[in-house]
Amino acid sequence: MGVIPISAGVPQEIAVPAVPDDDRLWVPQAPDVWFRPLMLNTITGQWCNLLKVTRAGIVSRHRHPSAVFGYVIKGRWK
Repeated sequence: MGVIPISAGVPQEIAVPAVPDDDRLWVPQAPDVWFRPLMLNTITGQWCNLLKVTRAGIVSRHRHPSAVFGYVIKGRWK
């Protein structure tokens, strides 16, 4: 089977900024804490969120159903 060409006028890549300028795209989670869903997989139960925190604080002990990977994009995490 050959490669199916992309129709005229369709962009080669579709990309949106991960950190939007529009605050309405962030979902409130707690005071000074928001998240933005980036990927939801209803088959495997996986998801990927950006977490936005605008104050210092402590993350309480909690559990996740699978592995969690955390990266700091801006600021610091101690």
